[in-house]
Amino acid sequence: MQKTVRFHLFILILLLCSVWTATVTAQQWTSITAGGEFSLAVKSDGTLWGCGYNGDGQLGTGDTDVRTTLTQLNSESGWTAVEAGGFHALALKEDGTIWAFGLNAAGQLGQGDNEKYLSPVQVGSEDDWIAVEAGYATSYALKRDGTLWAWGYNPYGQIGNGETGHISVPDTVAGDLRWRVVSAGGVHVLGITRDGDLYSWGGGPNGQLGLGDTRQFSYVPALVDSTRDWIWIAAGFEFSLGVTADGKLWSWGFNGNGQLGHGDYVERKVPTEVTVVDVNWKRVYAGSSFVFGINQDDALFAWGANIHGQLGFNDAAERRIPEKVPSDASWSVVAPAEGLIFNQMVFGHHVLALHEERTAICVAGANYGHQIGLPGMDPSVVFNCSVGDLTTAMEQPDAVAERFDVFVYPNPAHDLLHLQVYLSYPGALEARGRQRPSTSLTVDLFDMLGRSRPVPSTRQGEEMQLDISSLPRGNYFLRVSDPTGAVRMKRIALN
Repeated sequence: MQKTVRFHLFILILLLCSVWTATVTAQQWTSITAGGEFSLAVKSDGTLWGCGYNGDGQLGTGDTDVRTTLTQLNSESGWTAVEAGGFHALALKEDGTIWAFGLNAAGQLGQGDNEKYLSPVQVGSEDDWIAVEAGYATSYALKRDGTLWAWGYNPYGQIGNGETGHISVPDTVAGDLRWRVVSAGGVHVLGITRDGDLYSWGGGPNGQLGLGDTRQFSYVPALVDSTRDWIWIAAGFEFSLGVTADGKLWSWGFNGNGQLGHGDYVERKVPTEVTVVDVNWKRVYAGSSFVFGINQDDALFAWGANIHGQLGFNDAAERRIPEKVPSDASWSVVAPAEGLIFNQMVFGHHVLALHEERTAICVAGANYGHQIGLPGMDPSVVFNCSVGDLTTAMEQPDAVAERFDVFVYPNPAHDLLHLQVYLSYPGALEARGRQRPSTSLTVDLFDMLGRSRPVPSTRQGEEMQLDISSLPRGNYFLRVSDPTGAVRMKRIALN
């Protein structure tokens, strides 16, 4: 097939701008991204916003406090794009520099160490970066010259430098290739070169590399296909999708929730065209085990897992073929939470999306960590397009005079969880370092599906004890809130 150079130039211009360009006459959301249990966004005034769980500093606020609603995260401006990983984030500034924040256990912040950073820190000193991409705990960045760099978590070779082992500073991806775009999944990576060729690398036990087998690893980029003109890719958790210039959708890899869109649960080991629906595709976006696609008419389709209602159909039933989301809106971009692993669990079940106007963020799915910024912790099974509505005044929450600290032990726990909560007061009392326990708090425990799990509790002096002996082993969220609405959250592991 003859490749269309003019179309390639158009796509490259889009990438260099990091956002789809438009005549901006009012404030818009220019970049959105969904992490494991948090969300981030950039406004056209260059400010950075977010909500959700912040226990590892992944919101970049300088603290570890949860944000229950979409909130401006710092006073800096000049941000142009942001990408969320499992527990970390990368952000690009208009001066071409990259900044990182959050968890850093595998060196994914690119600082040469493994210390977490609660505020944005610059990655290196270069200023010629044009795009960033965050995997579960691996980071990627594209330079103006088309070279691709990676750092962080690397047991499956997903950095693509021919080696394994974590890397805490940026390193070049192997091969004399010039890249147009990259997409990072749970343990594998997809990339399209400037020639429109498709490559993959990293882990591939379920065929997600598209190489015709289930090889465990590819430590360097391996050519998947050069016969078609690839324009869009999306890497989910152990599955892959792509769109070619003729508007066809292709999928391969794991298919346990019907996320390949073929109407079955059969894995594919090579790119296989999705033919069960007659749709001319423009873009596709992969979440942990679910998918969104936009057609040439800017209608939104969804399929795959739907345990939290994240597909937006007002139910929790999975779809095995692409189905149009009930909406007459023109959709611009979708940001599903990509697959990540925590204590052998795969999760990431919420989504952000923008209409063509980009004046409000539409959200759906899980909210147990306040990751979609709606009141309460219930999931939204339809798209709610009220978050960050720029057509109305966005009020920042009033400063809470009382701030409190939450301590839990042991963690991991077995039968009994001990909880201590201290309120700290500003002014004279805080200056003397005095603290006192609060007796007017609400304590809730939620599982990873966002379901409340009530347990017996007793209070002994300044300590609360939660009897967790009846709960199944696994991961939970402990939520502590005071009467003013301030919230603290802790992730708890029961073993």
